[in-house]
Amino acid sequence: MPPELPPLTRNYRLAAPMMRGDEIARAQALLKPTSSGIKVDGIFGLATHGAVLQFQKSKGLTSDGVIGGQTWRALHGTSAGDALETEADQILSDTQRARLGAFHARFAGGYSWRITDKGLEIEGLGVPMLGRAEAARILDNFAQQIASASAVYKVPIELVVATILAESSGRPAARRLEPGCDHRNPERTPTRVSVGLTQTLLSTARSALRQPGLTLADLENPATSISAGMAYMWSQARETGFDPPLVAAAYNAGSVRYNGGAENRWRLRQFPIGTGKHCDRFVRFFNACWADPRVAQVPKPGFSYRTLLG
Repeated sequence: MPPELPPLTRNYRLAAPMMRGDEIARAQALLKPTSSGIKVDGIFGLATHGAVLQFQKSKGLTSDGVIGGQTWRALHGTSAGDALETEADQILSDTQRARLGAFHARFAGGYSWRITDKGLEIEGLGVPMLGRAEAARILDNFAQQIASASAVYKVPIELVVATILAESSGRPAARRLEPGCDHRNPERTPTRVSVGLTQTLLSTARSALRQPGLTLADLENPATSISAGMAYMWSQARETGFDPPLVAAAYNAGSVRYNGGAENRWRLRQFPIGTGKHCDRFVRFFNACWADPRVAQVPKPGFSYRTLLG
């Protein structure tokens, strides 16, 4: 990366509430010469989304409307480079990669973990694993959908498979109604109903995929649900650094936050609140997928966690 290129601290996209910041303002200033209708106000609204899409199309980039590493470099006149390795570099610095390989934790007082050649190891407990057969089933049944979504959302295969198993046990029609959901017509309460393999809330899926008309029936389609889940994980990548327990907690509870429950050795907020059950399951499934040779057979542009680490 050229030294003059300012760092991008996260990915920016059209969302509700709208994203704001100095990096958005910088991008808007760089877009303005070719998008006269855009304001340099640091707010990522519809006009900015449209300008980003137009710019991406003009440069032959993936047209997703997201200011990520490739688009940021192209805005600054730097070559977009190869999609897979370059995007991984933009998410994980050399320092972050090194940290993943050493015992670490987000919050003190609980588990420490590291990534090894066998998967995620918890200090003093080894490499927990659960669901080898289930991971194999997901890879057999949904490898193509994961690969297709990877063309837009650069998320390692193991994280996707672990999310599917931890959230829905691999059931495309899985449905969860939260308290306050309209049971007669759950689509009236999109923040209270989750459907599909990756169990994104309907509101989250609509926002992540920028499809406000998305329906619950749409999310029963494995390809749509996988795309929604990967889009959501990708939007959280700057916060999680693709560190598996952080990915699990942020996906499950909305962000990476502390929880000091006596039964929560991860010290990461997740449901059920006060426990570490979700991260426990996720990490075991992550390790099961890590150990499966089918990961290497997923078509490109799908890629493994090992590839992310370089």
